[in-house]
Order: sequence, then structure tokens, then C-alpha cells
Amino acid sequence: MSLVIIPCHSVWKAAINDENPLNLGQLPEHWVLAPFQLEGRDHFAMIKHGLQGVKTLVDTIGQDTSADANNMLFFSGSKTKPQLNISEGESYYKLIQKILKFDEQVKPLSKIFDDPELVDLVHTIKNSVSDQVLDSFLSTNVTYEECSLDSFDNLYYSLLKYHEMFSVYPKKIVVVGFEFKRKRFVYLHGRKALGIDIEYIGIDPKPIGLSPEQSKTYFDDLKFQESKNALVPFEKDWYAVRKPLLDKKQSRNPFGVVPSYPELISLHHPQVLEDREFFESVVLSKYKNFEN
Repeated sequence: MSLVIIPCHSVWKAAINDENPLNLGQLPEHWVLAPFQLEGRDHFAMIKHGLQGVKTLVDTIGQDTSADANNMLFFSGSKTKPQLNISEGESYYKLIQKILKFDEQVKPLSKIFDDPELVDLVHTIKNSVSDQVLDSFLSTNVTYEECSLDSFDNLYYSLLKYHEMFSVYPKKIVVVGFEFKRKRFVYLHGRKALGIDIEYIGIDPKPIGLSPEQSKTYFDDLKFQESKNALVPFEKDWYAVRKPLLDKKQSRNPFGVVPSYPELISLHHPQVLEDREFFESVVLSKYKNFEN
């Protein structure tokens, strides 16, 4: 029983009205991207996260022959863009399906994506299973979670959705995301806030046309921003229930999405109750079966 989680970071616009068969998310304008997501061509990394997630789960299912395997892939992300009434998770889900079902007799993927790693991932997946098996897999074992407003939610709500579907928690959890966010997911969200171990597959952005010095500056800044905007705040606020993390979450919820998972508990607690005490007295008690 494995769960692969893809934290989403944007919305593929054509998920609402897909009129162009050659729109596979290869151009920045196919997405709603923030300025900081442009230099590194983050949309290519996002697509690779989804494809790597599919590959990981295909490999897992090939090794897990138990009748009640319950192996799943969730694209996790809420309706964060006010101009588009669709969740990040659903848009990723639709895009990855479109890419994997794309007929290369129309146009080779290598002519659409100038990213050999991305194209290789598609071919590896399609060469590992028949089209019929892949179609069945994409409809049965892949879905989306659309309440998450930050990285903690990506992990927490995905676990709750899995339990909602199968009445148990997954035995194995794999997150596929940006490499520079590894510590945030593995240590702060997984071990510290939820008391679980997760596997993490990291794929970072790949800016092009930069000198070695410029490339170093780019990745140094990624690490700095990750520390400033995520690691330090989450060290002080494990569950994002206080400012500034709470304000950031609320700003990402223009449609007022409210999660309703049966196993959901309120993570808001008095500031006098330290996060560690809250974890030990409330979280561990409620979710003692997170790791079966």
C-alpha cells in the first residue's frame, strides 16, 4: 500500500478548455506562473515531478502483487488562482494524462519539449507497460487532492484522502518535488509535525543560458529563499496556524475551499501550547496508525 504525492505549484490553463492538441504545457504562457518561476523554467520541473510520480508508482505496482495493494498517486493542490476555477491538482492530472496519451506520430515529443530528461521519462513509462495497462492505471490509480494550500497540507491532506478512500493509511509514502524542498518535507512536515518517515525524490529547476557563476547565484538564492520563507517559519510554526504562514495560506484560497476529510482534526492550538507538546498529546494520539 503505497502513496505517491506530487505537490503542485501552479495551474495548467488548458485544463479548463483544452482546444490545442499541441499544448502540452511546454510554454510558460500555458501556465499561471509567478515571476520567480520563470528563470528556472519551473514548469518543466513540474511536469517532470508528475511523470516521475507515475513512473515511481508503475514500478511499485509491478513489484506489489497483493490483491489489496491500494497503490495510489495523488496530485495535490487547491484552487489557488482567482482567474481559474480549477485546482492545481486537477490541472496537473489532466496534463500528465494528455502527455502520456499523446500520439507522437502527430509530432515527436522531442520537437515539443526542449528537455531530454522529460522526454526520456515519458518514453520510459510508455515502454514499461502497454497502452491498455497504462490507460487503466491512469484511471484507477491516479487522482488528485484539491484542498491543499501549502506544503504541509500536501502531505497531511493526501494522507487523509487516502484514508477516506481505503480506511487505512499507506505503508509507504513517496513525495516527488523540488530537491531544494527535501528538508522541509522529510524533516519538518514528515518526522517533526506528523511523526512519519517519507521517501523523497527531488527534481530541481534547470535554468538555461546561465554562466557557471550565474547558475551558482541562482541556486544559492533558491536555498536562501527556502530557508527564509519556509524552513525558518515552519521551525517556529509546525502546522502553519499562525502568522506569517497562516496569512500565506489564506491568500491562496480565493474560492474559500474547506477540507472535509473524515479523519481531519483542527491543528489550531493555543500559542501557549508548544508545537511539540501539541504533537505528542494530540497528533500522535489521533494518528497513531499513520505508520502501519
